[in-house]
Amino acid sequence: MYIHDPRGVLPDADTVDRTQTILTANLPEAARDTGFRRGGAAFWVGPARAGLGYLVSGERARVYMLDAAGAIGCA
Repeated sequence: MYIHDPRGVLPDADTVDRTQTILTANLPEAARDTGFRRGGAAFWVGPARAGLGYLVSGERARVYMLDAAGAIGCA
């Protein structure tokens, strides 16, 4: 599961700024388009070691963190 936290309410379990939005031009060179689309946005993933995803829409991309350990869930 990838997590985006625009209001900054999740605990800081890492050093990733989950509220971040970046310019599409600043995506990591190793980022790849997954082919997933929704509402005109495309989901990209960064290098596996970084554990980041990007929801790309036009010139902006929202940064998502991979919750590979399942540390954040729903009750």
